[in-house]
Amino acid sequence: MEYKFIRDTVDLITKVGNFDEREFRGCTESQIEALEHLLPEYSYLPESYYEFLKFGGNGICSMLSGTDFYFPQVYALRAERKLQNLKSAGFFSEKFDYDSYLKNELFLFYYHQGYFARFFYMDGSDDPNIYYYEAGLPYDFLLTQEQSFSQYLYTEVASFITQYQQSIVNVDIELRNRVKFYRNGLLDTLDALESIPVSTGTKLTQDAKRRYAEIIRNTYRLLFDYPFYALYEYDYVFSPKNYSQSPEMGNDDLQELVEMMYELEKEGKDIIFYVNELKKNG
Repeated sequence: MEYKFIRDTVDLITKVGNFDEREFRGCTESQIEALEHLLPEYSYLPESYYEFLKFGGNGICSMLSGTDFYFPQVYALRAERKLQNLKSAGFFSEKFDYDSYLKNELFLFYYHQGYFARFFYMDGSDDPNIYYYEAGLPYDFLLTQEQSFSQYLYTEVASFITQYQQSIVNVDIELRNRVKFYRNGLLDTLDALESIPVSTGTKLTQDAKRRYAEIIRNTYRLLFDYPFYALYEYDYVFSPKNYSQSPEMGNDDLQELVEMMYELEKEGKDIIFYVNELKKNG
């Protein structure tokens, strides 16, 4: 896809060299249409936001993990009329000018932990201004953050890259290469799990498929939302044969993943082999 408004952002993060292209998970047209179906009549998503959805609307690496920012969360916010609920919940100050600012064209695209929100207006602009508000502020208006969504996104991505690079500044080349290898392995596994046909007989129920996919995602987030020394510490997640027994861990998802991989390793197999067998025999 040719990007007109977010080209600089796409170039910035794709040229860093430490990310796999599968870490940029764009939305499908059907997903975008579903979101547009929730908009007021004659309202349209800005072109810059549409480009973001196509490039990474389902996730950009581990950026903004824990924040309602990507399609599944934003869709839910819109479907649940979150913007209207914020008004009744006292998110804004008592003197807030609702008539002037909370119009139908206002779009909530960022919501963090119940106290911070970002918005833009669907006013016909292809690259609209970005506004924000924080619970507890005394203002009766939305505060301006950026002059365009594209500039906001670039700033967000640049900040994420800086944090990412700082986390690996003291990691040697060998470990960096291993990190990349493990990340690709996780992504390969997730892709394989998600590609299993709906009908798999008793070999792998849909509930189990979703569970395993969730385990992989949670493991990925744990490893890559922290400095990379954590990966070195938890290296056994990917090499259980190096240990005489499955280690005790506090995280249920990691424990389940370790046990699953440990059993497969004893058989001389791995998760990818197991999944491919299910697909072939299912």
